[in-house]
Amino acid sequence: MRPQRDARQPGGVRPGDGNGPDRLTSPPQDRDRETKILGHARAGIPVYLLIDREEAEVTVFSEPSADRYAKAVKCKLGLVVPLPGPLGFDLDTAEF
Repeated sequence: MRPQRDARQPGGVRPGDGNGPDRLTSPPQDRDRETKILGHARAGIPVYLLIDREEAEVTVFSEPSADRYAKAVKCKLGLVVPLPGPLGFDLDTAEF
C-alpha cells in the first residue's frame, strides 16, 4: 500500500483517502455507476467522483437532489479535473 498524500496540496487526493466520496470502478460496474451514485445523492453527499479506468474517464457528480445528482461532468482520464465545492480544487488524474 502506498502512503497517502496530503489532500490539501494540489494532486494530493487519492481514492479512498477519506477526504470525500470516490470510487474506482470494479465488476459489476453497474453497481458503481447506478446504485452507489443514487445512495450518495440520497444521503446528500455534495460531490461523488467516479474514476472509470475501463472507459478511461472521470465523472464528477455534484448538486445532489432527492435520489440523483443534477450535474455530471465527464473528462478523459489523465487530465486535470476541476472539483466543485466544498472540495474546490483541481485533481490531476494522470496517476489513475
